Amino acid sequence: MKRCSLLLALLCTALTAGCSAESVEESPFFVTPDTVIAIPETGGAYEYYVGVTDAPDDMVSISAQSLDPGLAVISFANGGSTITLPAGEEKVLYTATVKCIPQSALYGDHVVDILFSTASRDAEFNGIGEVRQVICRKGHQQPGQPEQPEQPDQPEQPDQPEQPDQPEQPDQPEQPEQPDQPEQPEQPEQPDQPEQPEQPEQPDQPEQPDQPEQPDFGKCQFEISQTSLDVFEGGHASFTVVPAYEPTANILVTLSVSDVTEGELASGSLSFSTSNWRSPQAVEVYAKRDGEADGDQLFDVNFKVVSSDPRYDGCQIDAVSVRSVDTEGKNSLLTGKPYVKIRAMAANITSGNYSAYSPGHGVRIFKAVKPDIVMIQEFNWYRSDESDLSAFKLISEAFDQSYYVHRGNGSIPNGIISRYPIIDSGYWKSNKQNNRDWDWAIVDLPGSKELLVISVHLGTDTNTAEVPSLMNSIKNKVTADSKKKMTYFTMIGGDFNRNYEGNKSLKDYFRTDGSLPEDQSGDSSTNAARKKTLDHLFVDKDFDRKEIPVQIGSRSYPNGHVFDSRVYKRYGELGSVSPVQGDDSGATNMQHMAVIRDFEYYYE
Repeated sequence: MKRCSLLLALLCTALTAGCSAESVEESPFFVTPDTVIAIPETGGAYEYYVGVTDAPDDMVSISAQSLDPGLAVISFANGGSTITLPAGEEKVLYTATVKCIPQSALYGDHVVDILFSTASRDAEFNGIGEVRQVICRKGHQQPGQPEQPEQPDQPEQPDQPEQPDQPEQPDQPEQPEQPDQPEQPEQPEQPDQPEQPEQPEQPDQPEQPDQPEQPDFGKCQFEISQTSLDVFEGGHASFTVVPAYEPTANILVTLSVSDVTEGELASGSLSFSTSNWRSPQAVEVYAKRDGEADGDQLFDVNFKVVSSDPRYDGCQIDAVSVRSVDTEGKNSLLTGKPYVKIRAMAANITSGNYSAYSPGHGVRIFKAVKPDIVMIQEFNWYRSDESDLSAFKLISEAFDQSYYVHRGNGSIPNGIISRYPIIDSGYWKSNKQNNRDWDWAIVDLPGSKELLVISVHLGTDTNTAEVPSLMNSIKNKVTADSKKKMTYFTMIGGDFNRNYEGNKSLKDYFRTDGSLPEDQSGDSSTNAARKKTLDHLFVDKDFDRKEIPVQIGSRSYPNGHVFDSRVYKRYGELGSVSPVQGDDSGATNMQHMAVIRDFEYYYE
């Protein structure tokens, strides 16, 4: 397969010569099959498979577009015309389903071009185009078409050669030549001419054996995004359901779990109408905490379909298998010791002109510190208001793909990054900020007690007004989860934009009166100019007793550490925090200094 620019892809499809050797190179993007496909105009559909042969260095957006949407439409399994391939993924196939639109005013077959294209910051995967052709075939019952099949019936007329018996009345020898007239029946061979329009369809006929599956309504025509999933105890996960073909009546899908002691659903049913059937609907699955370290447990999500459309009514959907991952015993990150060490970090360390991590200064600090849990602010890679591309790119650059991630909403979102599994995560809407929320995640610690981690970025002028509402959200969360047998320690960190050690509201859940983290010179300030202490990392009183000194290089910081690369440079200690560079913490528009605390947790 060759790679062309998007414009050349269209030209290559139209010209039999294809692209010249100078204009193409091997393409990492493919669409299969690459032959012309014929499908019935009514009730027919066909699936293309789309993927890449190499792992991209950046996210790839793959689009599918019908160049004549009045004749045919195409969509991916998510119901949209675009899907996103994460960076580093290659062994993933996506399906794109094309369907013809019945035409009441047009007769005959119609050819529709389908354009597949890519967009990515990885130049190798950017601007690739592939065009496929679909023939929307009319049924033989359509007006105008029956005339052609009737013509082949005319060859029955050769029975008329009995008329040459009439010439027997005169015995003229010339008349026997009239039997040559039966050659006229050869004229009925002219009906072969109707085969001419079928000639371009002949290559498509080998693909037609797949078509009988499309109208086979003995099978349940639903697309399920996942056939199995893992859910941490106390957490939730989701999959989507969508009908594969347009229904003639509403569809009700009733949901249930096979073991109500292990799992439950956010909703017991899905409803699809003739107008919303194209939109996938989510099924939220919750794994219950049972208070026991009893290992992983299995249960199923079952479906029952009811509709007055006979194609859907009573059809069987295979159950989705769910594994409830035990979070009340030892987890997979333990090394046989009865304790774990946890390095926590509050990090508003973006730089450059766009409040982002792509300039690399903050990335090098993450690599040097090697935190287990990060309460991160301004969670963007290139610039503000990005998609989850930021999470994928930052994790691949600063950590590794084994870390778990929650990224919040807004143009400068908060987030949580954890080496330990994230059981569940979410956010509380800020009562004052519109470009970020208060984000939380429940981290799976070994043993029966977990860790509620909260990442915040309070406003410079609104922080005092935000704290009571934030603390009320924490209180409600703790109270509700305790009823689900979920107990945890609490940790909060981030950019408070104010010194909050003595705040009464914070004292309800966190110890804020202890000694502050410091740098090598004993300075606890955290803003870029090193004049104010704005960033904090607090834990509840029980977890505070588990604090141990932060050890970096030959130095030990008993109350935690404020990381400033300029101080490391001044003390000649950059070698202990490779690959940090001396001016990283003083880079253009560097927000604040990172705050680090270490804990040693002996689990039950």
